[in-house]
Amino acid sequence: MMDRGLAHVLGNRVDQPVFDALKNRHGEQWLVELTVIAHYFGVLSGVVNAFEVPAPPDGDKLPG
Repeated sequence: MMDRGLAHVLGNRVDQPVFDALKNRHGEQWLVELTVIAHYFGVLSGVVNAFEVPAPPDGDKLPG
């Protein structure tokens, strides 16, 4: 799954063998839902960044 997500983000394409393997394992509906969720996350991230929404003070902290 990570291969598909990374390929999609970097090049907006997925190699056919990767697509076929995921389709055979999970089905078309799963692929559509995965794609929608990935794009939805991208839209939400864009809005949060555009309006510089801060993380909540009691939210999870990244290490480092």
